[in-house]
Amino acid sequence: MKQGKQKKALLPYQTILRASKGDPIAMETVIGYYRPYMATLAMRESVDDGGHCRKGTDIEMIRRLEAKLTAKVLLFRAE
Repeated sequence: MKQGKQKKALLPYQTILRASKGDPIAMETVIGYYRPYMATLAMRESVDDGGHCRKGTDIEMIRRLEAKLTAKVLLFRAE
């Protein structure tokens, strides 16, 4: 049997609506939902003084992605 990633439950629409209206708990839920994806996007390789490649998470990139997500959620308007 093929083993793959389990599908993650969708973020509830009501949570997105509450976050777009400024609810800080709902906004944290939205950011938490996307945090693993943002961490994947923020992975960087660097070379140390010994010439070894290291993978690490770029914290600044994660903060920038969180800020962009927050801005876009606040712009969301339901019709």
